[in-house]
Amino acid sequence: MSGRRSYSSVVAPSSSPASYSSVAASSSSPASSSSPASFSSAPSPSSSIPTAAADSFSSPPPPPPSASASFSSASVDELSTSMASTSIDEVMNTKLPVKAYVFISIDLEATTHEFECYANGEVYPRSTPTQIGISILRATGDNAVLFAKDPCSEAGTEFRHIYIKEFKKYKTRVGKLKQGEKVAFQYGRTEFHELAKVNGLIKKLIEEESKYGQVVLVGHAIQNDQAFLEKAGIDAFDRFFPDAVDTQAIHLEPGSKNGRSLLNLVWGYDPSVQTGWEHNAGNDAAWTLWALANKLPDLLRVSDSGEEMVLDSSKKLRFASRVSRQRRLCEAQECLEEAQGWGIENWETPSAWSSSPSW
Repeated sequence: MSGRRSYSSVVAPSSSPASYSSVAASSSSPASSSSPASFSSAPSPSSSIPTAAADSFSSPPPPPPSASASFSSASVDELSTSMASTSIDEVMNTKLPVKAYVFISIDLEATTHEFECYANGEVYPRSTPTQIGISILRATGDNAVLFAKDPCSEAGTEFRHIYIKEFKKYKTRVGKLKQGEKVAFQYGRTEFHELAKVNGLIKKLIEEESKYGQVVLVGHAIQNDQAFLEKAGIDAFDRFFPDAVDTQAIHLEPGSKNGRSLLNLVWGYDPSVQTGWEHNAGNDAAWTLWALANKLPDLLRVSDSGEEMVLDSSKKLRFASRVSRQRRLCEAQECLEEAQGWGIENWETPSAWSSSPSW
C-alpha cells in the first residue's frame, strides 16, 4: 500500500517471537522465550516514529490504545491462568505451515458529546464513531513473520483510515483527546465516507478478504470498539466478535489485574518507538495488528491433523462479556472521555453488575 515507510533498524526484544518450526516445548507464560510456535528471530522493528505524513516515514507509528472497560477479578484471574498454563504442542523437527488467516484489526474514535452536523441537520449522540481504522494482515506464508519484523512490511498487509464525513467539523471537548485530532494517518491516505455508507463498505472489504483465508477480528480493548459500532448501527463485524482476539487480553500478565496499554505493548517489543500517532484510529489499528503479529506464535497449536498450526481456541483470546450492551457503551464512553486507553485502572466490578443481563 502506498504511503508506508520503512524502518532503518531493528531491535530484538527479549520476548521477541521465533519461527513456526515445531520443537517440543511448553511455556509457563504467554511471553516465555521458550514458547514453541514463535517467529525465527523476529526482532521488533525499531526506529524513530515518522512524522504525521502519509508518504514516507522512517519509523513505526505506534497506534494509540483504545479505552478499556472494567472486568471482574474472577474473570481476569481466569484469563491469566489460562494464558499461563496452556502451551503449544509441536512436532519434532518439522516445520508446519500456519493456517491461512486474514487478521483484520480495528480501532475507533467516537464523539464525546452530542454533535449537530449543520451540513445535513442531523444531531448525533455521543459515542458515535468519527473515525474507523482498519488494518489487514493476510497471514499466509511468511507474511506474519515479515510484518512482525517490520511494521511497514507490504507482505500481505493493507492499512486504511476512514473518517466519517459528518464529523469533519467535530471537535472534542476532552482536553486529553484534542491533540489526537491533529494527528495524521501515517500509513496512507485518509478516506472520507458518509456514515450511512460505511457498513456496506466494510462488508465488501470482508467479502474480498475472505477469499484469502479465515477472517479473525483483532482489537485492543475491543469491547469498546464493539460498543461504538453498535451505536452507529454498523453490524458488518458482528459475526466475528465472539472469536475476536483482544491484544490487551492476550498480553495480560499471569496474576495481574491491570491490562496493558497499546503503547506499553509496542514498547515491550520495541522500546525505541516514539509517540506522536495517538488517537488516530488508522494508526491505532496498525499498531494493534503489529502487536498481534508479534504475539501470534504463543497463540498457535498444532492442528488435530498434525499438518498445520492453528489458533488455539482453548486459550482465552478476549475478555469474557459480562455486561449489557448499554452498560458496555457507558463504560467505553467513560474510558474515552478520561483518555484511559493506556490501561485498566480499576478491575473492581460494582456488585450491581451481577444482575446485569449477559450478552
